Amino acid sequence: MYKFTTLIIFLFVSMSSFCQEKPITIVEEQKGNRLFLYAINENLIDYDVLLTVEGTGFRQPKGKPRLVRVPATSKVNIKSLIIERGETPKYTYTLEANDSLSIRVLKPEHELIKIAPKKQITIYVTDQCTTCEAIISGLDASVYEYRKLVLSEVPEMEAQLSKAFVGASTTLEDMTNPVVSLDNKLYINVETYEQLMEHVNE
Repeated sequence: MYKFTTLIIFLFVSMSSFCQEKPITIVEEQKGNRLFLYAINENLIDYDVLLTVEGTGFRQPKGKPRLVRVPATSKVNIKSLIIERGETPKYTYTLEANDSLSIRVLKPEHELIKIAPKKQITIYVTDQCTTCEAIISGLDASVYEYRKLVLSEVPEMEAQLSKAFVGASTTLEDMTNPVVSLDNKLYINVETYEQLMEHVNE
């Protein structure tokens, strides 16, 4: 079981020759006397990352640090520190990331992660929905986080949405598409995952 620790950390980050939508971030997890440092890439492209760690209260493998490939939307263990008995690790690190990918780079196993889309997605599944399954399957297969609510299971929300569509050409009870909320703006004519993502990226 992993134990998350509160450490004294001093951070220096160097981003070389590229501009990321989101910076590569480093998180740590402790298991026993080992402290694992993970690189989190929330972008849609791969990066090569070089992490240099200095400090006290721990040991690390000797030798020059090497570039590690961190694929798009993934989490990669790029450094393992051994905590010395009775010590609290204190360290600084320098992080360099580059989108000019190298052939001579380490490629450890990686864990795919979900990332936040440009607009927050909530899918309200209507009773007569015939397009919901395909849209939700597309979201499940994508890299994006989203929220799903089956309206029949949340009567309070169903009542609120019913009021919102009073006077509309189609009532909530008869809608064959989901009600889609993107940053709290409602859409009722989204029939496919592709249409959904067009609205997300507008």
